[in-house]
Formats: sequence, C-alpha cells, structure tokens
Amino acid sequence: MGGVTGDTKIYVADNRNITVEELMNELNSGKENFCFSLDNNCNVVIDKIEEVRQIKTVSELLIITLDNYETIYCDLNCNFISRDNNTIKAKNLIINQSLAPLYIDYAKNVPIGSEDYKRHVNLEDYLVVFNPSSELYNLIHSIADAYNLRNGIYTKKDGPIRHHDNFVKYNNNPPNIKRKYPIDHLKLHSEVGSVNMKKLHQDPKFQERHRKRASQNISEYLKSDEFFEMTRDAGQRGKEYLIKYNKSDKGRKKSSEIGREGRMKCHICGEEFFGRAENNEHYKKKHPKIWAEWQDNLHNASLEYVRSEEGRNAQSERVKSGKMECHKCGKIIYGASELKKHYAEEHNDPMPCPFCGNLYKGRGGLGTHVRFCPESPELSGHIIKGHTNHKIVNIIIIKSEPTIIYNLKLNEFGCFGLAAGIFIMSS
Repeated sequence: MGGVTGDTKIYVADNRNITVEELMNELNSGKENFCFSLDNNCNVVIDKIEEVRQIKTVSELLIITLDNYETIYCDLNCNFISRDNNTIKAKNLIINQSLAPLYIDYAKNVPIGSEDYKRHVNLEDYLVVFNPSSELYNLIHSIADAYNLRNGIYTKKDGPIRHHDNFVKYNNNPPNIKRKYPIDHLKLHSEVGSVNMKKLHQDPKFQERHRKRASQNISEYLKSDEFFEMTRDAGQRGKEYLIKYNKSDKGRKKSSEIGREGRMKCHICGEEFFGRAENNEHYKKKHPKIWAEWQDNLHNASLEYVRSEEGRNAQSERVKSGKMECHKCGKIIYGASELKKHYAEEHNDPMPCPFCGNLYKGRGGLGTHVRFCPESPELSGHIIKGHTNHKIVNIIIIKSEPTIIYNLKLNEFGCFGLAAGIFIMSS
C-alpha cells in the first residue's frame, strides 16, 4: 500500500483545501471531515474520513505533473484511479495517462447542457462537481444529501428541500445539509434574512457604502444613453401639459396669484407688468434700444467669462467629466455614446486569443474564451471545455530525505480526491 506526502492537499466537502497533516490534526481534535470519492461505477460520492494513517517512510519519491500544472508527491506504490475506472500503481504510470478527474466549480460556469440537474438562476452560485460516469455536473449539496440518505441521517419524508444549516452554501459537509418542507424553508430564510438585514442597515460602514454607491449609480445613469432617450421629448411633453393647464380655470387662477406676487414696474415709462417674461417682452417692444444694449452687455460678459482663466478651467472640468480612453488605440473620447460609436467604426475586427490565436468578436466573447482556453497558463483546470480527464504531462523519480507517506481510511468507499484534481486509492 502506498500514499502521498504530508503536504499533499485534500479537497474536503466544506470547500477547503487542507494538507494531510492538517487533516490528521483536525481529526485528532474531534473535528469531522468529509471528502470526495468514487463508487464502483465511477460516480462521484461524498464519504466520511475516518482516519489519517502513516503508512511508511521512504527515501525515494515520484513527482507527477498534470495538465493543470498541479504536482503530486507520492511513493512508487501509490494507487491512482484511471479514467476508465481501473487502479494503476504510480510506478506504472506513463506520460499522457488519463486519470479520473475531480473538477469543482460554480454552477454558473458550467456550459449549458453539461448539468445533471434542473438549471435555475437561484442555483448559479452553488458548487458543482463533474461526475466521470455520466460526464455531467452534479450539485455538491445533492451528493451530500445522498450521503445522509444512505446512512439513515434522515429520509425523503423530511422534506424535498435541501437546506444548508449554517446558511453557508459552500459548506457541503453532510451534517450541514438538512431536509425541509418549502413552507418551513421559506419561513426560516425570511426570519434570518430580516434579522441580518436589520443589523446590516444599522452598520455605519454599510450606510456609507450604500450612500456612495447610490450617488455613483445616479450619476452614471444621468450620463447614460438610456436617460437621454427617456428625457429627449420631456420638454415637448411638458409644453403640451403647461399649455393645457394654463388655459384651465385652475391654471388661470394660479397664474393670477403668481402675477400679483411678481408685479414689476418699468423704470423708464412706469408701466406695470407681472413676472420676468413680461418684463423682457415690454422692454423688447417699447424700449428696443435699451433692450439691445442689455443683450450686447450680456453677450460681452459671457464672452469675457468664457475667455477668462476661471471660465476655461470650468469648461475643462466639464469636458473631463465625460473623458474616456479607447482601450485599443488610446484615443480620448468624450461621452459614452461617442465611445460606442468609435468602437463600432474603428475597432469592429475580431480579437485573437493571446494563447491559442482563435478569433473572437468583442472583449466579452474573448474574455469568456480565455477563462477556458486550454493553452492559457492561468487555467485552473477545474472546468476545461471538451476535457473529461486529467492527463499526466511529466513523471520523475527523485531521491529524498526519509519522508513519511500518508493515506486515508474512509467510511464506505475506496478512494479520495486530491485538491490537484485526481483520485487515489485509500488504505
């Protein structure tokens, strides 16, 4: 029987990657831990870790590098699970050997048609795991629920809803999964949500963040094309309403009240009128020379201000408020609508992936591709589109100082998943 070194990381069901030595310390302190395993038909299951065992001490290690750039240090007799669900010793592995994979990611990242559950927007942030048998992705909390059903923790009669008891959706330890009826589940979340929301809104830091976010959202909306389109005809609509209102009895009465409050007198002829509009009309018709002088003075004052240092600075600040830079050519564009127009006219060519060279239209399409591009050095190896296994890209044997080799004992099944993304046989 073989195993791995103590610094090898295990992916446990509460969404942690912990080393074998850390796992042993937690078990010794009484903490329960669960890992991923495979049943006889290569279906992913969750199993309880009963014990971490020190198998032996060796002075020769085998280093395996996978196609997701992860490495495993083990002894030559460590048993791996191949993609066709066979057991193969480490010393018999070869380059390009396909191993059973452990892929874990968020449900929202799974390609449509690759899931073994009813897709729903409320499930997008839950974790899923690739099932080598069906080649589809399963919700991890459903697999934890299956563990509880197998071991008689509860039955399906306890309700159809699988609930995370501590409200942490990434903690899929079976003890954290409870069955609820819909009405009880909804009531529980409503009560907890109400208490949490009340505490949150009383937090001064949250209040400040909310104020800044609201201010920023309003500012961005007022500059948006959507707001421009919505308000484009606002003046015309307002004009029609005001004409109708001013002709009504209510409007005439209101205008009369406003007029009495806004009574003005011409300083030349003494004629009385109401409001600034009638004031301007009076001087324009009765005293055109004075009216023309006022307009010239106003125009000259406006020009003088625009040409002054204060006016130029104010104009510059207004322009800067809409300043944007094209990420492709560096050209400065003013306003979101102009930037969109610039992209459409100048940069409508497909964009190449920097790793594989395939062409994609727009940054959104390119960004989505890069996340899954098999040539990308940033690829995590959890969900690789078109791949259903992990392959070995390098194997070397090294001499080492005496090194302790560990293995796990599980409750039901015979293998466990490493954080590197593969399975090895348990002791």
